[in-house]
Amino acid sequence: GLTESQLLDPNIIEKEFTKFMDEKVKIDGLEVYKSDKTTGNTTKLKYDKATNKVVPTPC
Repeated sequence: GLTESQLLDPNIIEKEFTKFMDEKVKIDGLEVYKSDKTTGNTTKLKYDKATNKVVPTPC
């Protein structure tokens, strides 16, 4: 589980969520996107098992 301070860190939440989607849900074609409320820019988020990090890809 995550600590309370970890739950307040959006980077940790993004990593854990994308990791969960990649390792547990495993639905082909299911992708995670993040939208910046200020700029309107969208980024695809993908979990990288090799580095244990989220790889953002601008759309």
